[in-house]
Amino acid sequence: MQRGFGGIGYDGGVEAPPSPSTILGYSEEKVVPVKSFRIHVADEVLDDLRTRLRRTRFPDQISGIGWTQGTELGWLQRLVSYWNDEFDWRAWEQRLNAMNHFTWEGIHFVHQRAVSGRGMPLILTHGWPCSFLDYVEMLPLLQNFDLVIPSLPGYAFSPRPPQVGVNYRYIAERWHKLMSKLGYTRYGAGGYDFGAGVSAILAMDYPTSVIGIHLTTPDIAPVVNNVVEADYGKLKQLIRPVRGFKTLKTAYATIRGFEVMRALRKGQAAIFNLTGGVRGEARIVERAFGIGARALAEAVAVIGEGLNLQTL
Repeated sequence: MQRGFGGIGYDGGVEAPPSPSTILGYSEEKVVPVKSFRIHVADEVLDDLRTRLRRTRFPDQISGIGWTQGTELGWLQRLVSYWNDEFDWRAWEQRLNAMNHFTWEGIHFVHQRAVSGRGMPLILTHGWPCSFLDYVEMLPLLQNFDLVIPSLPGYAFSPRPPQVGVNYRYIAERWHKLMSKLGYTRYGAGGYDFGAGVSAILAMDYPTSVIGIHLTTPDIAPVVNNVVEADYGKLKQLIRPVRGFKTLKTAYATIRGFEVMRALRKGQAAIFNLTGGVRGEARIVERAFGIGARALAEAVAVIGEGLNLQTL
């Protein structure tokens, strides 16, 4: 039997968590085993990626236009060159495998127990178009929490479900079951973008389990196919305290260009897609800078050359 965190057994036997505490969200019930997981991308997959990167056909660009219509050509060329010739995936793979990875019913997740062994359980959900990697740099800052960081279905190492209807509520239900299987009866939730919607639904559907939520994009309303009118009343109560912040945030976003704009579908990113098939890279670059031509130009002027290409 492989030992997991905090005395819980994986890949075989099952043991109860040590020192259970209802207040901190531990259950005295036996914990259903999950499978340990190790990241490994096959060499042929990496070789195929490099081949496609080398065959990229870049479009032309109006001289001196910079970032005013989206991702700047020269900057993206340097990014693709770095990705193909310098980026060391195996080194990143080794770094990521230093964390505790597991899978449960098709869901990949990272589980980091608090240093004390009795941290407040907290499940963190990423958004589009990102992954659990967004929280990697935060792990050292959250050592007082029991962290569960899953990959959304179809993202990273969570397979895409062969069905429709994979919405906020579907994922929230899976997350709640996952936390229950790990032995947590009460827990907090946090997220951004799509993850904010999942966290909000968690709070509405499982109020006796969810202690509180933290949303970095509180203006995202969780719209699901089977939502009922009463849910919106609950949601209004949840977001009422942040209404003033939302107004301020929206005004700031409008001025600075940090809202999701049509630049994802138009502008230079679309041209890259039509000519060279690197629209994905261009879209993520634009998304990383917040989307919006004015914001892109301002951001690159300040940090563009100093952006960590390895992290991107």
